[in-house]
Amino acid sequence: MAGVTLTLAMIAFLLAVALQAAPSAPPPPPSPPSPPPGPHTDEVIVYHPSGSTGTRAVSEHAIDAAVQQIRFYKPAKVIVQSHTDTVGSSDSNMALSTGRAEAVRRALVEAGVDAQLIELQPMGETAPAVKTADDVAEPVNNRTVVILRQITLPKG
Repeated sequence: MAGVTLTLAMIAFLLAVALQAAPSAPPPPPSPPSPPPGPHTDEVIVYHPSGSTGTRAVSEHAIDAAVQQIRFYKPAKVIVQSHTDTVGSSDSNMALSTGRAEAVRRALVEAGVDAQLIELQPMGETAPAVKTADDVAEPVNNRTVVILRQITLPKG
């Protein structure tokens, strides 16, 4: 009986040593980075006061959101498409639209976005979000849309 107990003890000891010496499973692959907060979108809208290239206070958050989306999704191109309402001449609105697109581009570049990714598309009053008669100040039309093209979704 003592021999059986000794044999079982020896088997248990050898099994424990073998389990410790066995190679452990490789660590799991790293998790992909977390997406920026909020829903995934391929565009972010920045609103401007009528007649101005400045951004509304709430739109500063939109620029930050655009930068986060650009950093996370690494698009091949970022289109900065700027629009105006119908107040003023179409020529002055095209100039205003160009100024808005350049202001948003500057903000993106200052936040670390590669300037070579950015394509400006000033639209003036030609593509309003809300159609209006001429010389109507429509706040929704005073916007710049930051569009991400050919995004790369993280693997995982």
